[in-house]
Amino acid sequence: MNASVLGNEEGFVLKSYPNPATSFVQVNLQNRGVDASYKIVNTIGQLVQKGSLIDANINVSSLTPGIYILQVSDGQKAFRTKLVKE
Repeated sequence: MNASVLGNEEGFVLKSYPNPATSFVQVNLQNRGVDASYKIVNTIGQLVQKGSLIDANINVSSLTPGIYILQVSDGQKAFRTKLVKE
């Protein structure tokens, strides 16, 4: 999915790895100056984990193996990606 950047907005690019994950997911944001938060939602829409992206690692070791949606938000924009937990 590509989105156009309007005016003076900075691009918000999210990369997460490894995927599939076992213990931690590394999250890289193009715009590191933002105070970002994250949510992890299971396939039936239940929130299973949330927090602030103070560092670039999210501990997913407590999640049961399966498919999840990782959503990262800077307060104005949100980006979602599939996360597989082994």
